[in-house]
Amino acid sequence: MSSPILADKAFIRATITNFFFFFGLNCFILLPLYIEGAGGTEVEIGIVMGLYNAVGILCQPLVGPLVDALGRRPFMLVGTALATVAALLAALVPTIPMLAVVRALQGIAFSAFFVANYSYVIDLTPPARRGWALGIYGVAGLVATAIAPLIGETMVRRMGFRPLFCLGAAMAVAAAGYVWSLPSGRPGGSLPVARSLWERPSSTPTSRRVMRRGRTGPSADCPLTGVLAAQRTRPGFRTLRGDPSAGACTPEEHG
Repeated sequence: MSSPILADKAFIRATITNFFFFFGLNCFILLPLYIEGAGGTEVEIGIVMGLYNAVGILCQPLVGPLVDALGRRPFMLVGTALATVAALLAALVPTIPMLAVVRALQGIAFSAFFVANYSYVIDLTPPARRGWALGIYGVAGLVATAIAPLIGETMVRRMGFRPLFCLGAAMAVAAAGYVWSLPSGRPGGSLPVARSLWERPSSTPTSRRVMRRGRTGPSADCPLTGVLAAQRTRPGFRTLRGDPSAGACTPEEHG
């Protein structure tokens, strides 16, 4: 019997990584208060805050095939690195145009990290335990989303926004550290550029799988073997006999 999912150190580290990453992102939930205090209009607040979701919507469908092709861990590292850079930019140059850039970077960071981290957890967990594992994984992100604004408001009241932005950067660095400690996970396949970015060609074509099974011989490996054996008993049944690799086959009549 395999060990419980909570005993899987890679799963626990991936879940903790999820917590730190979303804690860092949610330090910016109070950003509208800062923009308003800096003289920003409601339109500017809407644009700055909306860029995060807009960029995320555009990037996630593009990131998905690349995560499959190049692997999970590199994109988790890219996501945490971009989140760190974005938080540091907010702390060092907290102007409204720069905050728009920060939110766009965070949208890319979220897309890269979340798709890769979620896929990594799915790779780790067997199907029988996947629902339970993803539930625990999701709770980590929700807890971070719940407590980050509470801690952030306390920090803003006592120290201002810049220490809050620095806290967001520290959480992203912590997430990057946990990603660095993760096993590499499932290796990526070939980049899906032959047909379309949305189509990833199978790593093992069906024809090759069937040919390999056909060479081994047991009917359990190829369901058609049993069907053909039964059909050979019928009068007039014809098959091709010869060497397929040579391209020469002759009809053979049974019954």
